[in-house]
Amino acid sequence: MGRHQTAEEVKQEYIEKLGDEFGNFFDRIRNEVIFLHFKWSEFEELYSKEDRIELMNKISPNFYFYLQNLLLDDVILGITRLTEPKSDRKGNARLTLWSFSNFTTPPLKGEVSKLLKRIKKEASFSYDRRNRKIAHFDKDLALNEHAKPLKIASREKINKVIDSIAELMNLIQGHYVKSETYYRVGSQTGYHLLLTADDGVRFQELKFKFYKEGKLDISDFDGHQ
Repeated sequence: MGRHQTAEEVKQEYIEKLGDEFGNFFDRIRNEVIFLHFKWSEFEELYSKEDRIELMNKISPNFYFYLQNLLLDDVILGITRLTEPKSDRKGNARLTLWSFSNFTTPPLKGEVSKLLKRIKKEASFSYDRRNRKIAHFDKDLALNEHAKPLKIASREKINKVIDSIAELMNLIQGHYVKSETYYRVGSQTGYHLLLTADDGVRFQELKFKFYKEGKLDISDFDGHQ
């Protein structure tokens, strides 16, 4: 059974086992990976099930279409942030998974390097979408119907790369801390919000029904018509 620890207690354990610099670094990256998984869980709960999609189309199709694109783009940006090189062309340092190679030693270093190469390959689709659609408005893609299409960002590809990222994190955590983090914790707050919105729509429909039947006065609508 897993232990219950506060965020600060977890961070201090990493610092104790990995040292100040590596411990702080690992804790910060781990939080990013957890947040990435939560966002992706919300996306899958909303957009991978037909009954949810039907509800969204009933309540506010445009809003949930925007939300779908925003969530997907944010997850893709999260993948690129974690998997890009550890410094830019000007030498400015970045906080990425590749920085793990600065801290690990053989034989773990070899395992980490092998897994990082796999992650880089799995994440390649995300860079194409970031560079030509999310961060930049690629002219050829926007105006030329025969332009090279964007690499597909399927749920299968995203699940594969974020699972590999979790595998890397647990490889390091298991080696130094003798524990693992379960990153696939589901999040249904978006779905619960959708159900609440559906209740609101039903309530409004019922109010109008009673109004038409003369059972309610217009003042009972409190200005929300």
